[in-house]
Amino acid sequence: MASPSWEQDLLDKQAGPICQAAILTDGEWIWPSSLADYVKTYHVELPAEFVEHMASRDWDVPELDEDALDEICDRYLGQRRQDGTRLNDAN
Repeated sequence: MASPSWEQDLLDKQAGPICQAAILTDGEWIWPSSLADYVKTYHVELPAEFVEHMASRDWDVPELDEDALDEICDRYLGQRRQDGTRLNDAN
């Protein structure tokens, strides 16, 4: 899920925007699009379980269908429209 806004560097306020704000997921793990930037710039250490999981998938992130994305929105972001429908539901 992407946003038109940009993420600011949380570790260096002087750095300015570092990437377009987005949430990435493979259906099991969820991470911000800025994660690679923090690993590269600040050598942030990733959880071993995440590295092992991604390596087992050859670092490929599968495309998820709308139902899977809706479930992730509900579970992690609590995101629903005011009328109670899911964000990805067609009107």
